[in-house]
Amino acid sequence: MVLVLLILPVGSQVFNDVELNNSRASVLVKGLVLGENTVNVAYSGDNYFTNGTNSAKFNVVKKSPVIQINCSSEILFDEFNNITVVVVNGTGFVNILLVLRCLMMLS
Repeated sequence: MVLVLLILPVGSQVFNDVELNNSRASVLVKGLVLGENTVNVAYSGDNYFTNGTNSAKFNVVKKSPVIQINCSSEILFDEFNNITVVVVNGTGFVNILLVLRCLMMLS
């Protein structure tokens, strides 16, 4: 039996009796906050091993966005066209800079 305790800046999550599979135990953790976090592990021992504990720190950082831009590759002069920007799983706001080429006709 393995007890996993995650110590988060806003509280903790406890996972009791996490089963060992090929000498490994894993938990799926969602909703971690940004910054440094700590995981504490306690092993209760068995017929061959004594009990033991260990801990480790890990840092949760911001995720890089996936940005998709959808527009026609060719737009006719003086016509409207939709340019759609999708930030996958993003929230907040997007700044869109449209770089235009200016053609000057000299006579």
